[in-house]
Amino acid sequence: MEILKRAYYLESIDEIDIVIERMTELHIAIEKEKIERFTKINDKDKVPEGTEIAEILEQIRKTEDILPLAELKYINAHKNEVLHLALKEMKEYAGDPIKYATENDFFSLYIPMLLGQWEVRTASKYLIDLVACTDEEIDRTIGDMIAECYSVVLYKCFDGNIDYLKEMIEKDGISEFSTLAYLQVLTMFWIFDQNNLPELRDYLEQLFIKRPETASQITGVIMEHHKDELLPITEKCIASEFYDPSIYGDREEYMFHFNDFSNMETDRYLNYLPIHWRVVQVS
Repeated sequence: MEILKRAYYLESIDEIDIVIERMTELHIAIEKEKIERFTKINDKDKVPEGTEIAEILEQIRKTEDILPLAELKYINAHKNEVLHLALKEMKEYAGDPIKYATENDFFSLYIPMLLGQWEVRTASKYLIDLVACTDEEIDRTIGDMIAECYSVVLYKCFDGNIDYLKEMIEKDGISEFSTLAYLQVLTMFWIFDQNNLPELRDYLEQLFIKRPETASQITGVIMEHHKDELLPITEKCIASEFYDPSIYGDREEYMFHFNDFSNMETDRYLNYLPIHWRVVQVS
């Protein structure tokens, strides 16, 4: 907390180097604390080999006060036995998200992360449908814990159905969080999987024309990839009445971050942590 206070008690943008240094200290301190918590799992905490998977899942489902790291590590090591059960749970979750989240508490957060770890393509539609809702429903469905990494989960499980993803991006009544997550997946897929920047550029241009209210989300995904070819779209978005400068700043601030390659957002999509580590990271 002291590091956080020091980082923010600054008066001008000229002190940005101090901010970076102090926030780096904060990040190191947080990661150190998380690793220390993780390493408390020792041999006596491990789940005995041969334990029934259904029993482990029920233990995780009922856990409320502590992170079930040993159990998560165990089921991650038994993919073949768990996969069909995880897909069944995910289908039920997507079918009635609020009811499932209410009845299963933290267990509902672990299922998507597990499927993301395994890159289960057959879960793609369930994961997309799960967040096809309003901002209020997002809070009640997945909460803050998994929201931070949800676009990564979506990307790892994306089955390549671009038409369906476009349909959801352009759907009315979808939260800004979900629209951004869908766009992040589509952008990653077109750039890294399809190597098709021109098609992505054409789509983002048409999306802004068709739904100008997505200006902030469009500029967000463009910033993540630092592609100069997409900057003309950014200029149009920032100049529009729909762009929210409180998210990515005015044009000058936006360009500062666009040209900053010190923190590549795309790395988090490509380097996915095992579930027992990821739970520690986002908790």
